[in-house]
Amino acid sequence: GFVRWIEGRECRGAFLIELRIIAGAVFGMRPGRPSLERAILMEIRRRYRLFHPPSPGAAHGPLGTRWHLVSADWWDAWTKHAAAPDASSDSSDSSDSDDPPPALPPRIGNRTLLVEGSQVLRPHLEHGRDFYYTPPLAWDALQAWYDGGPAVVRTVQRTADGGCDVDLYPLCLH
Repeated sequence: GFVRWIEGRECRGAFLIELRIIAGAVFGMRPGRPSLERAILMEIRRRYRLFHPPSPGAAHGPLGTRWHLVSADWWDAWTKHAAAPDASSDSSDSSDSDDPPPALPPRIGNRTLLVEGSQVLRPHLEHGRDFYYTPPLAWDALQAWYDGGPAVVRTVQRTADGGCDVDLYPLCLH
Protein backbone atom coordinates (compact mmCIF):
# COMPACT_ATOMS: atom_id res chain seq x y z
CA GLY A 1 0.00 0.00 0.00
CA PHE A 2 2.36 2.77 1.21
CA VAL A 3 5.22 1.85 -1.11
CA ARG A 4 2.90 1.92 -4.15
CA TRP A 5 1.45 5.23 -2.98
CA ILE A 6 4.85 6.94 -2.52
CA GLU A 7 6.16 5.61 -5.85
CA GLY A 8 3.48 7.60 -7.66
CA ARG A 9 4.32 10.90 -5.95
CA GLU A 10 6.66 13.61 -7.20
CA CYS A 11 8.00 14.04 -3.67
CA ARG A 12 9.38 10.48 -3.71
CA GLY A 13 13.03 11.54 -4.07
CA ALA A 14 12.88 14.07 -1.25
CA PHE A 15 10.99 11.63 0.95
CA LEU A 16 13.58 8.89 0.38
CA ILE A 17 16.39 11.30 1.27
CA GLU A 18 14.60 12.13 4.52
CA LEU A 19 14.15 8.44 5.32
CA ARG A 20 17.81 7.72 4.62
CA ILE A 21 18.96 10.56 6.87
CA ILE A 22 16.64 9.46 9.68
CA ALA A 23 17.62 5.79 9.36
CA GLY A 24 21.34 6.52 9.00
CA ALA A 25 21.94 9.44 11.33
CA VAL A 26 19.19 9.16 13.92
CA PHE A 27 18.82 5.37 14.16
CA GLY A 28 22.42 4.54 13.23
CA MET A 29 21.62 2.15 10.40
CA ARG A 30 24.63 2.09 8.09
CA PRO A 31 23.54 2.09 4.44
CA GLY A 32 24.35 -0.99 2.42
CA ARG A 33 26.31 0.96 -0.18
CA PRO A 34 29.22 3.39 0.22
CA SER A 35 27.60 5.81 -2.24
CA LEU A 36 24.58 6.10 0.08
CA GLU A 37 26.85 6.88 3.05
CA ARG A 38 28.45 9.63 0.98
CA ALA A 39 25.06 10.93 -0.20
CA ILE A 40 23.68 11.06 3.35
CA LEU A 41 26.71 12.93 4.70
CA MET A 42 26.79 15.35 1.78
CA GLU A 43 23.10 16.16 2.28
CA ILE A 44 23.58 16.66 6.03
CA ARG A 45 26.52 18.96 5.34
CA ARG A 46 24.56 20.90 2.70
CA ARG A 47 21.68 21.47 5.10
CA TYR A 48 24.01 22.43 7.94
CA ARG A 49 25.62 25.08 5.73
CA LEU A 50 22.16 26.44 4.87
CA PHE A 51 21.40 27.00 8.56
CA HIS A 52 24.96 28.04 9.47
CA PRO A 53 26.14 29.87 6.34
CA PRO A 54 29.72 30.99 5.94
CA SER A 55 30.40 34.66 5.41
CA PRO A 56 33.52 36.74 4.66
CA GLY A 57 34.36 37.13 8.34
CA ALA A 58 33.14 33.68 9.39
CA ALA A 59 34.22 30.91 7.03
CA HIS A 60 32.87 28.16 9.31
CA GLY A 61 29.54 29.76 10.08
CA PRO A 62 28.23 32.36 12.50
CA LEU A 63 29.02 32.69 16.17
CA GLY A 64 27.98 29.58 18.10
CA THR A 65 28.13 27.12 15.19
CA ARG A 66 29.25 23.72 16.52
CA TRP A 67 31.59 21.41 14.63
CA HIS A 68 32.89 17.95 15.42
CA LEU A 69 36.50 17.27 14.55
CA VAL A 70 37.43 14.02 12.82
CA SER A 71 40.98 12.77 12.44
CA ALA A 72 42.28 13.36 8.89
CA ASP A 73 43.68 9.82 8.74
CA TRP A 74 40.29 8.34 9.53
CA TRP A 75 38.43 10.78 7.27
CA ASP A 76 40.74 9.95 4.36
CA ALA A 77 40.09 6.21 4.87
CA TRP A 78 36.34 6.85 4.96
CA THR A 79 36.35 9.05 1.84
CA LYS A 80 38.30 6.37 -0.05
CA HIS A 81 35.68 3.81 1.05
CA ALA A 82 32.75 6.14 0.25
CA ALA A 83 34.12 7.01 -3.21
CA ALA A 84 34.39 3.36 -4.23
CA PRO A 85 31.98 2.23 -6.92
CA ASP A 86 29.07 0.24 -5.55
CA ALA A 87 29.33 -3.49 -6.06
CA SER A 88 26.73 -4.76 -8.48
CA SER A 89 26.00 -8.44 -8.64
CA ASP A 90 24.54 -8.22 -12.17
CA SER A 91 27.30 -6.09 -13.69
CA SER A 92 29.73 -7.79 -16.03
CA ASP A 93 32.06 -4.79 -15.77
CA SER A 94 33.08 -5.72 -12.21
CA SER A 95 35.22 -8.60 -13.50
CA ASP A 96 37.32 -6.17 -15.57
CA SER A 97 38.97 -4.72 -12.47
CA ASP A 98 41.52 -6.60 -10.41
CA ASP A 99 41.39 -3.97 -7.67
CA PRO A 100 39.71 -5.21 -4.50
CA PRO A 101 37.06 -2.92 -3.07
CA PRO A 102 38.40 -0.62 -0.36
CA ALA A 103 38.05 -2.00 3.12
CA LEU A 104 35.63 -0.51 5.59
CA PRO A 105 37.33 2.18 7.64
CA PRO A 106 38.37 1.20 11.16
CA ARG A 107 36.77 2.65 14.27
CA ILE A 108 37.01 6.44 14.37
CA GLY A 109 40.35 7.30 15.99
CA ASN A 110 40.31 10.84 17.34
CA ARG A 111 42.67 10.17 20.25
CA THR A 112 45.59 11.12 18.00
CA LEU A 113 44.24 14.69 18.03
CA LEU A 114 44.23 14.99 21.82
CA VAL A 115 46.75 15.42 24.59
CA GLU A 116 46.73 12.06 26.36
CA GLY A 117 43.99 11.75 28.96
CA SER A 118 42.20 14.99 28.07
CA GLN A 119 39.90 16.75 25.61
CA VAL A 120 42.63 19.32 24.87
CA LEU A 121 43.87 19.29 21.30
CA ARG A 122 47.55 18.72 20.69
CA PRO A 123 49.37 21.94 19.81
CA HIS A 124 49.75 23.15 16.21
CA LEU A 125 47.00 21.02 14.63
CA GLU A 126 45.73 22.24 11.26
CA HIS A 127 42.38 21.83 9.58
CA GLY A 128 42.81 19.82 6.38
CA ARG A 129 46.10 18.31 7.48
CA ASP A 130 45.32 16.80 10.89
CA PHE A 131 41.52 16.92 11.07
CA TYR A 132 38.33 17.90 9.28
CA TYR A 133 35.15 19.56 10.52
CA THR A 134 31.88 17.69 10.32
CA PRO A 135 28.37 18.76 11.38
CA PRO A 136 26.99 17.24 14.59
CA LEU A 137 24.40 15.07 12.78
CA ALA A 138 27.07 13.78 10.38
CA TRP A 139 29.25 12.90 13.40
CA ASP A 140 26.29 11.05 14.95
CA ALA A 141 25.91 9.00 11.77
CA LEU A 142 29.63 8.21 11.42
CA GLN A 143 29.96 7.34 15.08
CA ALA A 144 26.92 5.02 14.90
CA TRP A 145 28.22 3.33 11.75
CA TYR A 146 31.88 2.96 12.74
CA ASP A 147 32.03 3.46 16.51
CA GLY A 148 35.15 4.93 18.09
CA GLY A 149 35.81 8.50 19.06
CA PRO A 150 36.01 10.32 21.30
CA ALA A 151 33.76 13.14 20.18
CA VAL A 152 35.75 16.36 19.87
CA VAL A 153 33.43 19.36 19.63
CA ARG A 154 34.47 22.94 19.02
CA THR A 155 32.42 26.09 18.53
CA VAL A 156 32.75 29.17 16.34
CA GLN A 157 33.75 32.09 18.59
CA ARG A 158 34.67 35.73 18.06
CA THR A 159 38.34 36.24 17.15
CA ALA A 160 40.63 39.07 18.25
CA ASP A 161 40.28 40.77 14.85
CA GLY A 162 36.47 40.84 15.16
CA GLY A 163 35.79 37.91 12.82
CA CYS A 164 34.56 34.47 13.74
CA ASP A 165 36.38 31.16 13.60
CA VAL A 166 36.33 27.75 15.24
CA ASP A 167 37.99 28.01 18.64
CA LEU A 168 40.25 24.95 18.64
CA TYR A 169 41.87 25.76 21.98
CA PRO A 170 39.15 27.13 24.28
CA LEU A 171 40.08 28.26 27.77
CA CYS A 172 39.77 25.36 30.21
CA LEU A 173 39.73 26.04 33.91
CA HIS A 174 40.37 23.20 36.34
